[in-house]
Amino acid sequence: MDIESSHISSDALTGLPGRTAFLAQVAALLLQIPDPGDPPAVLSVDLHRFKAVNDGLGNEVGDVVLQRVAKRIRDACGPQAFTARISGDEFGVLLPRTSGAKELADRMLDVLARPCAVRGHIVNLTASIGIASSTEGMSAAELVGVANIALHHAEKAGGNQYVVFELPMQESSNLRFLLERDLRAAIALQQKELQIALELDQFSLVYQPQFNLESRRINGFEALIRWVHPQRGVISPGDFIPLAEEIGLIGQIGTWVLRTACCAATKWPDDGGPQLLLSVNVSAQQLNEGPAFVKLVAQVLSESGLAPERLVLEITESIAVGDVAEVLLGIRNLGVQLSVDDFGMGFSSLSHLSRFGFDRLKIDQSFVHALAPAEPDSSTGRPAEGTALKVSRRAQAAWILRAITGLGIGLGLSTIAEGVENQTQENVLRLAGITEAQGFFYCRPLSEDEVLQFMAMYRFVSSDDGGWQ
Repeated sequence: MDIESSHISSDALTGLPGRTAFLAQVAALLLQIPDPGDPPAVLSVDLHRFKAVNDGLGNEVGDVVLQRVAKRIRDACGPQAFTARISGDEFGVLLPRTSGAKELADRMLDVLARPCAVRGHIVNLTASIGIASSTEGMSAAELVGVANIALHHAEKAGGNQYVVFELPMQESSNLRFLLERDLRAAIALQQKELQIALELDQFSLVYQPQFNLESRRINGFEALIRWVHPQRGVISPGDFIPLAEEIGLIGQIGTWVLRTACCAATKWPDDGGPQLLLSVNVSAQQLNEGPAFVKLVAQVLSESGLAPERLVLEITESIAVGDVAEVLLGIRNLGVQLSVDDFGMGFSSLSHLSRFGFDRLKIDQSFVHALAPAEPDSSTGRPAEGTALKVSRRAQAAWILRAITGLGIGLGLSTIAEGVENQTQENVLRLAGITEAQGFFYCRPLSEDEVLQFMAMYRFVSSDDGGWQ
């Protein structure tokens, strides 16, 4: 059955039907399902990095790329599918039967990943695909909606893959909607309370100590945000920070974190040694504000009275190689330190590390966690199955740490490891030459009041086995 319809009005750029026509075609097919045992399916297709192509190479190149993409999708689907351009870089595919949907998704992922030569430029794109089958009583909008939910899961899993919709995804999507609603409400409350200088009800900061492994003294604290929801309790930053970035609220949150943390750091006592550093994470959206962000940092330092050299802005490795040269140099000119966060998990350019004057490499905790000793099987007392592989991974992680240390020494950067949880990990870090560390092995994150109490009674005593007390 050919469900393509020649009389449907087409998108002028790609020649494909639009969203309205797609929904109408889905609704029509659901009224007369060819095979109830093999119901219709919708595939939601979204391109990755198309905005970067459009911004970097121009709209004319972007238009040609979309035309090529549309043709590749249409050719891959054949006459048995109804294809449409849903929005800028999102496409929809309607199949009369679910069987074959996975094979089609694989085929589309393959053809869309092939390089595209446009006006002297080689463009490489990938895509994510969500697949959903219709069920009895489902409307066209509902079928497209659940395909989009599956698409979101494919993107969240890293992209360049397809995901088939399952019912638990609907619950996850509903929770995400509720979290977005509550996050917007919490931000609105934040803005209101900032205007009248009251403390926030839901957001707070905690501070995790960072230690020098050689001097065995505290170097500073990293500011970490916490969201205590009035009904849902503590919500992990891993859940709400990506959401805040996606819906464009991370800039407001980041501004509050920077202001609050800088004010708190001015209250930390001076024990006569080097002044304690304050580390604050910075998002890509904040850096994309350009000179406005540099101006904000300068304003916060002036308002709080914090010395610029005490502030360390942590920037993820993938952001550090982006088009943020002007912003990073502006921050450096303020006297603020820069740290590459989650080092080892991205694609840093060594020229960028030296060019922008980074001060620190913060090693991703996955390398630290790989240093934990293999636990014996509780039933046999012998090393558990797969121990050889774990030992191999520990050895690899140790070599990576040594390599990062060498890189840091060569570039004049300090190195700090996060997520340290036991003595074994610390021992390897010290042998590798890592200069600083943080984690639950030393101290859990502390509230602002607890930091002051901690510093008031602060002292380190070296135990016989070289540990911390």
